[in-house]
Amino acid sequence: MTRDPEPFIAAARNLSESCGVKPENGQERKFTDALLAQMRVDNLLSVAMSPQYGGPGLALADIARITFEIGKQDGSAGLIYAMHSSQALCVAHHGRGAYFNVLCARIVDDELLIASGTSEKGRAVIF
Repeated sequence: MTRDPEPFIAAARNLSESCGVKPENGQERKFTDALLAQMRVDNLLSVAMSPQYGGPGLALADIARITFEIGKQDGSAGLIYAMHSSQALCVAHHGRGAYFNVLCARIVDDELLIASGTSEKGRAVIF
């Protein structure tokens, strides 16, 4: 059974207020990093994980609503979250075996951000 998505959607809607950093010209990365850190605090990185691993097991439509709320505040954070979510959903729904069981549990316990190496060529800075 999945948990109620509304608290997660509300947390996403309020990320900017919760993170304590205001967006400033020339400081966009600082704001994006603060939003990502707040996502971890608010347990938004593990919403795709099923209750079997300790996650809420939210539906794709609910994760899309969370992504929309994040993207309204910062396009970069929204894109990062969307890419993370697509990969987390693949792991949650298609991963099998001991390795994936451990990975799913770690995503929940440590609020891991699944990074993608397919983005900007030459940029090696990882949150």
